[in-house]
Amino acid sequence: MKSKTVGKVLSQLNVKVEKRISETLASKRVKDAEMINVKMAAEDKK
Repeated sequence: MKSKTVGKVLSQLNVKVEKRISETLASKRVKDAEMINVKMAAEDKK
């Protein structure tokens, strides 16, 4: 009985952690893409 509850809690935690990690990675990718766009725009102006 206890192990089932622990398993449920752990799986919920895993989902939350994975969600946070994927959100962090996604926002990092967006920031990187913005930086690349800014650099390209700056080079185009030269």
